[in-house]
Amino acid sequence: MRTRGRGLALLIGRPDWKDVSLKSAEARRVIEDVIETDIGAWTLARDAEDAMSELQVVNVAAGVARRPIDMLGDSHLRSRAFLQEVNRAFIGLHLQPSIPIREQAEPYAIRTAVPTLGQHNEEILSGLLGLSDAEIARLVKDGMIGTAMLCEDEIAKANNK
Repeated sequence: MRTRGRGLALLIGRPDWKDVSLKSAEARRVIEDVIETDIGAWTLARDAEDAMSELQVVNVAAGVARRPIDMLGDSHLRSRAFLQEVNRAFIGLHLQPSIPIREQAEPYAIRTAVPTLGQHNEEILSGLLGLSDAEIARLVKDGMIGTAMLCEDEIAKANNK
């Protein structure tokens, strides 16, 4: 195993994985179920942030998989001003990710908020695609376009009609 693999093996309490026979992918595949089980048990026994930090210390690339909502409270993203407050139609002040590329210490300012659902329907459907008002009205009537998100109950009711 490479250096990272040795660090991982020692970290999770499997020094026997440093064996020469585990240096090749083929040899690791033979005991893949054991490797998966032991790594799974190790990760389940700790907090995701702690596991990530411990793995990074032994040079194993690791990161926590987060849901988008969880990223709103991420201290690193906040310290980098990655999330910026913007004023969105219908919603008000809302955190929005900025572009991750920087030329200076500060991020580029967000010039426009992310569009709301259906905000550009008219512009795209009539202007770009050339649909008539009647065609657009039909799409609205059939529930194909709109400006409000439907919940699952509303969709089920519409499908049962």
